[in-house]
Amino acid sequence: MVHRLGVVVSVLLWISIAGLAQCRFDPDATVGHTSAVCGNGTVEKGEDCEETPSKGVTCKSIGFLGGTLACADDCTYDTSRCVATTTCGNGVLDFGEGCDDGNHDNTDACPDDGPNGGICQLATCGDGFVWAGQETCDDGNQDNTDACPDDGAHGGTCQPATCGDGLVWVGHEGCDDGNHGSGDGCSGSCALESCGNGVVDNGEGCDDGNHDNTDACPDDGANGGTCQPATCGDGFVWAGQETCDDGNRDNTDNCPDDGANGGTCQPAICGDGFVWSGHEDCDDGNIFPGDGCSSSCATEGGTCVASGFISCDGSVSGTVHSSDPNQVDTYSCTPADESNGDVIYSFATDTDQSVTIDLTVDMMDDLDLFLLRGVCDPDNCIGRSGNAVGQNESITFAAEHGVTYFIVVEAYSTTSMTGDFTLSVSCQ
Repeated sequence: MVHRLGVVVSVLLWISIAGLAQCRFDPDATVGHTSAVCGNGTVEKGEDCEETPSKGVTCKSIGFLGGTLACADDCTYDTSRCVATTTCGNGVLDFGEGCDDGNHDNTDACPDDGPNGGICQLATCGDGFVWAGQETCDDGNQDNTDACPDDGAHGGTCQPATCGDGLVWVGHEGCDDGNHGSGDGCSGSCALESCGNGVVDNGEGCDDGNHDNTDACPDDGANGGTCQPATCGDGFVWAGQETCDDGNRDNTDNCPDDGANGGTCQPAICGDGFVWSGHEDCDDGNIFPGDGCSSSCATEGGTCVASGFISCDGSVSGTVHSSDPNQVDTYSCTPADESNGDVIYSFATDTDQSVTIDLTVDMMDDLDLFLLRGVCDPDNCIGRSGNAVGQNESITFAAEHGVTYFIVVEAYSTTSMTGDFTLSVSCQ
């Protein structure tokens, strides 16, 4: 009985061991296992690669002679551009080759210099060979974010990275929308446009965040705001400071806005110092006649030019010496030689009236007074006062409305140290 029981136990034990031997551990059947996901950036079980071959893995390392190894869309190695034999360059289209012109040249349409990496596949951007006449660069890394965008399958150009090519050059561009325009979120220099966000970003001079292009900081970036302090010529009319600003930085049109060269961003007007093209002959920055440029900004004739303007009931003090510069030395109204220094003023009235010009001189000086009509020319002399040394001079005449007169103070003889005078005009 005991013997039989031992036999039964032995049989059952053998069956159990045999059954266990048939059991195998399946890691894919463990709780929580997740299948590999191609494209998540992590090389998982069942995958060869993710986007690009792993570092150090090349055509040669997996058994080929050479070539360019890529990562296919299903995360397996793409060996289509790997070279399996040494026949590339023999001029015969062998199995697996896309071309073979036999010239052993990796810079033409068929890179077939096998010993130097030629793959006998039609040249494409990203194959690592610079195709002469078609490409300027090709570093073979199929990366459109570096200095040579060569991922031809995704728009790589194999031309040096540049702003406007539509490919963002990492570390150099903040954006690249494929154009050189601004105001579309990516500036003409490929920087993200954030003017108006209230933060003074790199390259901005101001940003008050109110999206207003008419204040001291035009920051409405969506409408051309520059986030630079408002200036005449920036194309924005600064409220309370400017009346116009056409942004062309031209001081010769109807809105002189070249602020860097004196533009005022006020409507062009005679006397502003800028010659309005097509409207003014001259503009010397004043509206006084007799200085070569009339009160209407027309060029005046004559042989002399006034240095100042005096009005009715006005006066001016000055100094003149015999040795000072001389504009007029002979006059039609006197044979006297007046070749010493002189000072000239222009004068005009709004109505016809009687005018008296008085010249007060130093007691040691001999100054003469002359009056010219119409243009500053000695032939137009209509009045002269030439008294002795130390005596004042005076001329009274009937002034006509619309006519410019020129008053000349001549230093006939000055012996004092100053040569001072006072010129006054009274109108009745």
